[in-house]
Order: sequence, then structure tokens, then C-alpha cells
Amino acid sequence: MQLEKFKRKLSVALASVLTCTLIISFFNIYGAAADGPISSVGTQTPVMFAQFTDSSGQTADGNALTPGTYEMVLRVDDLASISQMQFTASYDPALLAFSDGSLPLASATGLNINAVQSEFSNGSFVFAYNSGNYDSNSALAANGAELLRINVTVSDNNDTAVDMNTALQVDKNPNRTFIEVDYGDVTVSGTSYFYKCYALSTASDFNGEVHPMKCDLSPELATGHSVSAYIGALAAPSDEYGSYPVTGAQVSVEVGGETVTAETDESGKFIFNDVPAGSYTATVSYKYGFTRTFTIEVADSDVESSTMVGIVACDWSKDSVINSNDKLSYLSLVSVKTGSDKYDLGVDIDRNGVINANDKIIYLNFVGTKSVDFVYHNTIISSAEVIQ
Repeated sequence: MQLEKFKRKLSVALASVLTCTLIISFFNIYGAAADGPISSVGTQTPVMFAQFTDSSGQTADGNALTPGTYEMVLRVDDLASISQMQFTASYDPALLAFSDGSLPLASATGLNINAVQSEFSNGSFVFAYNSGNYDSNSALAANGAELLRINVTVSDNNDTAVDMNTALQVDKNPNRTFIEVDYGDVTVSGTSYFYKCYALSTASDFNGEVHPMKCDLSPELATGHSVSAYIGALAAPSDEYGSYPVTGAQVSVEVGGETVTAETDESGKFIFNDVPAGSYTATVSYKYGFTRTFTIEVADSDVESSTMVGIVACDWSKDSVINSNDKLSYLSLVSVKTGSDKYDLGVDIDRNGVINANDKIIYLNFVGTKSVDFVYHNTIISSAEVIQ
């Protein structure tokens, strides 16, 4: 049995407590009117995907599941909040069987999310949630969440490996598979409801506005490793390693013929994921820095280095030479502290919360230095930490 139009079933459930008139008033009060608050729907592209683990605890490929029992975890990423959602699919009971399903969001502390429906038998695969915060939504702190844990058994009657994208057919109709992010996204006019939601497709029988999301029940398994290290400002031209973290630097590397870019965070850290074994030349660019390259060596494990790759980071005038123009930039901000609208983290090189003589000293160490002439040390990042 497919759960048809769960959203309207929710209204029926509310009606057991409230009259129909109060339900309509409820939606109008809490942002369902056309002139309500601006919605976040459409600002993200949620991705639902499945992961599989076999009975020995090993990751299994959802593209080719052989007979046996697996734990299936369905989660969503790139999603900041939920007000209501439903997932509907179908399958051949002769091929698949499901058991021990649980809906983690319903038991998560502080989310106030209810499990409204779940059915995983006789060819029907349906579950649904709604938020108990009926004036808005439930925020997902990690910008995503685990939606379902369930065991799936692949029948030994099947002659070939099973691709879950084919075996579990997701219903793409937005009446039956959708995510809504705020109750205020529902507009009520009499007994008619107009919904704004994320869905896999649109449909002629859907009364609403659809924004795209994705679903992959058998994504390709990661074949590479994570790589992380740090980018920092050099304190003097002769230094090899950075002394102060640089935020907002772009670190780029070519992987599999495509350029992948990571941005450094507040600590100066960058992270690449799914990098195959090999040697890579990474390029660092920064708005106040001299561009440089360094080497990343990936063997048969993740690279998690504490090395802070150094860059010249006081080219505040962005003219590729450290000169009086940079001094003018410094003087225009001297004594400005964090919290001020004028504060520039990139000029506060030593990160002490105020642009002062400490930053000037670093600038003076580089006066006369030109990007075209400056030679960086040959820094290599690897699982063995630092190699020169």
C-alpha cells in the first residue's frame, strides 16, 4: 500500500484536535499566507542516498548486492531543516525483503520530529516525518541527517547482483516523495493547499511549486582517501612553514582530469575527499597572497597532516609586490579590532584580534619582495607528515 498524499493526512490528524476553521487559521498565522516570510526552499539541493554494510561489517556496493542481508542507511545531505517529508518506493517481494526498520529523527534529542508513517512489506516501502514545531520547522544542525536504518535481504533466487536503484523503485511524484522545509511554505485558500517543496520531479496532479532534489540508492563507492593540511602566513621570507592560519585561501588539485578546490577554514585547514593514491601538485591562491604550489603524496591511507604550508600573505594592495601601497592599506586599518565593520582578518596576520604593530613587523620583513621573484621552499605533504 502506498501512502497517498501524506500532507493532507497530516491535516486530518490535526483536525482531531482542532476544527477545520482553526487549521486554516493556523496556517495563515504561521506564514502560510502569500505575504509570509521568505522561505529557504530552493536555496539548497538536497541529496538522498543509501549506504550498505554487509553482515561482517564491510561496506557493500549498492550497485551490485549479492544474496544476503545488509544494513541499509538512507540519509539526506544539503538540507537545513524539515517541516514534513515523505519517501515512497516499491519493490518485488520475491527479490527483496525488509526488516527491523527504525526512523532515527524521531528519537533524536532536541529535534522534535515525529515519525508519522512507516511500512516496509509486501512491496510497499514508505516512511514519513513531520516536525512538532508547527510554527516553523526542525533545524538540522549538521545540514543533513540520517533518515532510515533498515535491514534488506537479497533473495538467493536471483541469478545476478542487485542494483538498488533498480530494485527499489522510488516514486518520483511530489505528492508521495517530497521534503518540505517550513510550514510557512504552505499557502491555504479555502480548502485548497499550495505547497512549496523539494521533489524528484513535478506532476500534473500536484498543486504546488517543486524545487529539485536528488536521490541515489546505489552511489559509487569512494575509492580514494581524504587529504588535509593547513595554509598559513609566513612570518619571514626565509621561513618554510606558516606561523599564522590563513582563512579563505583556495587550494586546488587536479584529480582524475578534473580540478578540485578546497577553501581553508578559520584554522587554515583544507580538506580533500576521495583522492586516489598518487602524487599531486596543489596550487594555493589567496587574495592577499603570492600564489604557490606544493606536493601532496597519497599512498594507501588518508593524509592528515599538521603541516602549515607557508605563503606570503601581506600583499594587501594585491599588486604582486610588497611595497608602500601595502603600508597604506595597513595604515587605513591600524588599531581596528575584531567586531568592527572595518576589521579585516587578512590584515590582522597574527590573529590577535587587532590590527597593530605586530602585523606591521611581518609586512616590514617582506618589503621589496616580488611575487615573480619569490621562491618558496619545496614542501611535500604526505601520510608521513613532512618530507623535504
